[in-house]
Amino acid sequence: MSSIVPTDSGQVTQGLPSKSPQPFFFKLDPTQSNDLKNFWKRLIDLIYSEGSNPIDPIDLELKSVIHESLDLEGNKIGQEKFKVALWNWIMMDDPDVMVTKFIRARKWDISLALKMLINCLKWRIENKIDELKENEQIKKQLKTGKTFVHGVDRNGSPIFRIFASRHKTSDQSAKDVEEFVLYSMESTRYFVVPPVEASTILVNLSGFGMSSMDWKVNNFMIKCLEAYYPETLNAQIIHNAPWIFQGIWKIITTMLDPVVKSKVTFTSSNQDLLKVIDKSVLLASEGGDSDWEWSIPDYSMDHDNKYLNDSETRSKELANRQRLTEIFIDTTRQWIAADSDQSNEVIQCRELLKLMLRAHYFKLMPYVKPLLVYHHQKTLDPAEPGVVRFQLNRQKDSESNQGSNPNCGNKENNAEYKTNELVIGKETARKALLQLIDETKNRFKDDGIQFPMIDFEI
Repeated sequence: MSSIVPTDSGQVTQGLPSKSPQPFFFKLDPTQSNDLKNFWKRLIDLIYSEGSNPIDPIDLELKSVIHESLDLEGNKIGQEKFKVALWNWIMMDDPDVMVTKFIRARKWDISLALKMLINCLKWRIENKIDELKENEQIKKQLKTGKTFVHGVDRNGSPIFRIFASRHKTSDQSAKDVEEFVLYSMESTRYFVVPPVEASTILVNLSGFGMSSMDWKVNNFMIKCLEAYYPETLNAQIIHNAPWIFQGIWKIITTMLDPVVKSKVTFTSSNQDLLKVIDKSVLLASEGGDSDWEWSIPDYSMDHDNKYLNDSETRSKELANRQRLTEIFIDTTRQWIAADSDQSNEVIQCRELLKLMLRAHYFKLMPYVKPLLVYHHQKTLDPAEPGVVRFQLNRQKDSESNQGSNPNCGNKENNAEYKTNELVIGKETARKALLQLIDETKNRFKDDGIQFPMIDFEI
């Protein structure tokens, strides 16, 4: 269980993994490890091998999906778009962790898991998920504060908060709500810091009435979680449910996968929430110590900035990203084929490549991803990719000399305040990763481990 401890600087830090990279491979038993290898082998054959002839009937079906599917404009999708979609979906995350979500969701049936992932990538291509960005309708819904990410639970999972009473079905079209849901799901990924793999949804039903009950958006969210974002839910807490919700819940449970249903708990008091979420993270309205409130600063949505407009650097870093992914795929092929004597060395090389992929994506991100509302709030900072800063509360500071703390010195009613923050992700952010990569490469040299040459700056 993660610890949350205030520091002298006014920041709050969270317990994080040690610097030594622990390969995901070793979290699996031998049978599961072989299943993961089998999954990668079949996935690589489908989207990286030109002339492969699958034997498995499902692979034959998926090969047809990859080569014959059309996008919404009627153009064939093809292998190249599936390759791009795969790595756009993985982003900064561990490739093994990401694909294993699908394997777990299909109870280690590799054929069904592969089918699920290919259909997910097809859906992402068709719906242009990677091109999704904030627009006027999304910003309008963000202003309501009906959903947002703030804080982490006691396991370190980011908390996606839903205030159901702030949603009115008649305020926007079903299409606009669906786009908002997808924007929210994609945004939440920025807050999932390794080794955490999933988020917690806190549904606050205080003041809930039938004008807020939206069956279409409810069904859409369930479908997305189960089909396109599997194993991304750590827990779902339904707080302060009124009696009217009992009948609604009976209907909802018929739509839920049993695994998802098992992750749902109900809380009826603020004291119940303290079992799951630290008091420093709970909002004042939830019985917590945090006086933070959701608000949106005034900012432009023209998505026009020096990074997105720098096509030369974007092209260069996209080419570097592609080169890294190709090296990772080649190394994965070696891992699949390796005997027991070679396996450990190949695994270590592959784990180092994962660190490089993550570190480099943080470098690439500003050139391919528009800023989120969380960047404008300073919860996320492009200058510190991978670091998350949740503002918790402001405390009166009796000392006149506030030192160099950048969070101090805000004057209101002639009082001095400093802002407490929950800071997560520093040890898995770009700066720390680059140091770890250098240390690991030096160790490889000392141990005589051969590693592919990377001829560009990570």
